[in-house]
Amino acid sequence: MSTPDREAVEVFLQEAAEHLQYLREYVSVLQDVEPKHEDLERLYIAAHTLGGTSASYGFPRFSEIAGKLAHVFQYALNAPLGEDLHGPLTEFLSDGISLLETDLLEISDTGHENVEDIAAFKERYRFAFPTEPPPLNLAQPEAPSPLAEEETGEPAPAAPTGSYFDALPADDEVPDEILEFFQPEAEEHLQVVSDCLISLEGNNNPEEINKLFRAIHTIKGSAAQVGLKRLGGIAHRVEDLIGRLREGEIEPSPAVVDLCLESVDLLKKTLHRQWADETEMRTGVDSLLGRIAEFAPLEPEEGEAQPAAVEATQQPGEPAEKMAASQAMAPAKKLVKQIAAASAAKSVRIALARLDRMMNTVGELVINRTRMVGRVGELEKLVDTLSFSKERLQGKVAEFQEKYEFNRISPNRNATPWNPESAPKFLSSAAVGETSFWSEFSELEMDR
Repeated sequence: MSTPDREAVEVFLQEAAEHLQYLREYVSVLQDVEPKHEDLERLYIAAHTLGGTSASYGFPRFSEIAGKLAHVFQYALNAPLGEDLHGPLTEFLSDGISLLETDLLEISDTGHENVEDIAAFKERYRFAFPTEPPPLNLAQPEAPSPLAEEETGEPAPAAPTGSYFDALPADDEVPDEILEFFQPEAEEHLQVVSDCLISLEGNNNPEEINKLFRAIHTIKGSAAQVGLKRLGGIAHRVEDLIGRLREGEIEPSPAVVDLCLESVDLLKKTLHRQWADETEMRTGVDSLLGRIAEFAPLEPEEGEAQPAAVEATQQPGEPAEKMAASQAMAPAKKLVKQIAAASAAKSVRIALARLDRMMNTVGELVINRTRMVGRVGELEKLVDTLSFSKERLQGKVAEFQEKYEFNRISPNRNATPWNPESAPKFLSSAAVGETSFWSEFSELEMDR
């Protein structure tokens, strides 16, 4: 890098650092109930400026991430954010700002962007960075024919080819060691599904239906997490069917139970990759999902066909500025909805009563633990006190023993062999039966 280029980059680094510091300090305003319009506008300007200047200095990846942040702030400027969006948006923005700070340090040190971290970020938030080029999407509306739909009276196909299988996302590259752990776990949940379905025949038990729903929901989430997206997509449609059972919209008739059992067989076959080829798999999946659609029709995605029609009817009477603003807002709206949808996919629904019981139990455990810690502390203090008292007592006993200990005294201690008459006159004879003066001390002993 030449000296003039280095000087220009230094200017960019200084400006970018100031904008990132502002974003880091004030991004939390999105969590306010009613954030100020001025604060949101400054955040949008900061992110938008980062995207523009980084692109002009030749850092396209930095510019792409900053542009996504600007889309979010632009959406917050023009539409209120629900409580369900605060958490996902804050997480996305915080990770994005951290990534830009790391990338800025890398540019300052080496002059190049941190490609690996940016790739990891785009992989984590894959929904915000579509990999398919836009021209492919432009050709898709030509596939379904309105005239054919009017003649047959059937709904639009699930995919441009009319195949449910083609509408499913392709599987990722899943390592064999992951499959070794996932397949036995999925088999256990599928066995739970089969047992619940068998028990439902002739017995509409809400507890069994809830257990059935939880098992299939776990299969769907686990499959999507490890990268088996086709398996997760099929399980998702089975979950929709069981969800209608749980809501009471349909009854667990023999036809519905048989269809769910067939779904379990197809899921097992897909899990263990027992299809002869992709054509056989497409036929089986299309047949099953078509029958499921009869009981649980696919709902149109929000923001697709119906909003487009509404916009089409409103646009002729709107000013040009409103039309331009609406078109500019389209990417931001799409990004925010994708963030919310991704966050919902990571969530698990738990009954409120069960959550309350769990929180109460955790509170009781914390209280009991605190009490036990206090009791242990008191016992430790008692041990110290007893140890100190023991040491003092041992010292006093040793001192007393050293001062007063003497050997057993003999009654004839003062008599000499050559002068037996020298014994004390106050000693009486034992033959008379009287006790001598020293006999009282002859059995005296000192013990610790």
